[in-house]
Amino acid sequence: MFRKFPQLFLGCVLFLAVHSSAQAAVHVVSTIRPLAMIAKAIVGDVATVDVLIEAQDDAHHYTLSPSDRLAIERADLLLWVGPEFEVYLTTMMQRLGEASLITAMTLPDMTLHPLDAQTLDPHIWLDPHNARVIAEALVAAISQQDPANSDYYASNLQDFISELEQAERTIVQDLAGMPETAIAVYHNAYQYLEQRFGLTHAIALVDNPEVAPGIQQVLRVQNSIRDIQPACVLLDPEHSPALVDTLMGDSTALRLQIDVLGYDQQAGVSTAVDDESSASAAAASYIALLRTIVSAYLQCAGQSVRNN
Repeated sequence: MFRKFPQLFLGCVLFLAVHSSAQAAVHVVSTIRPLAMIAKAIVGDVATVDVLIEAQDDAHHYTLSPSDRLAIERADLLLWVGPEFEVYLTTMMQRLGEASLITAMTLPDMTLHPLDAQTLDPHIWLDPHNARVIAEALVAAISQQDPANSDYYASNLQDFISELEQAERTIVQDLAGMPETAIAVYHNAYQYLEQRFGLTHAIALVDNPEVAPGIQQVLRVQNSIRDIQPACVLLDPEHSPALVDTLMGDSTALRLQIDVLGYDQQAGVSTAVDDESSASAAAASYIALLRTIVSAYLQCAGQSVRNN
């Protein structure tokens, strides 16, 4: 009888190990922080969400580290915008199975806008309608992998949709009566939010932020800036100050820097994708990103009124 106890103990250990493995949290990996915000708003505290591309990295030219490759291999779900945005991750993503990969730009019902005749604009997360589409796709995918928590994910989705709808109503109210304002942007990165809320910009300083403009383009932009007299210019964190100085000439336009990837949010908001943060905090983080950009347009309008 005594000799059976070691076998019984071993059996208990094996049972607990298997049970623990079965209950292991689903691991979601997103390429950029806005997608992680949306994902965390859905999975809350019952799944983990990690971000590959951090503030110091370039999403277009990101190089995977060994730890990144390991994170991708261990991910249950990988969420990315698509080859139009995370260009250098395309080969790696194409090796993954469809069940573990969500390519946001290919989702049904996604609103897409062109940058030019050949290129789609990849800044899809700046439209709250697209955030909802991404969240719905994530719920469908993660519920397949974790059916025990499917009701929880569905409930978080409904909360997220309600918060998005309320945020849209508030933004519409904030923008009501905004005077027509000439706004310059470093490059055309905001049209998803613009078209959703009826905003516009008058000119983009560069066609492609990764390609230096030629002399003819520089002259055209300089002439347009003199004609338009924009109240402000919205700049990317990676903008070239020297190039902006050259293109803006003697313009006194207010210069505002906006990070469309949400890394410039306040600490309490930007950490909303951490494991200990709630689904509600992550939803607030995403909405804060939208409101930050809207606030910049309103600030431009205020500057325009003061100038006149």
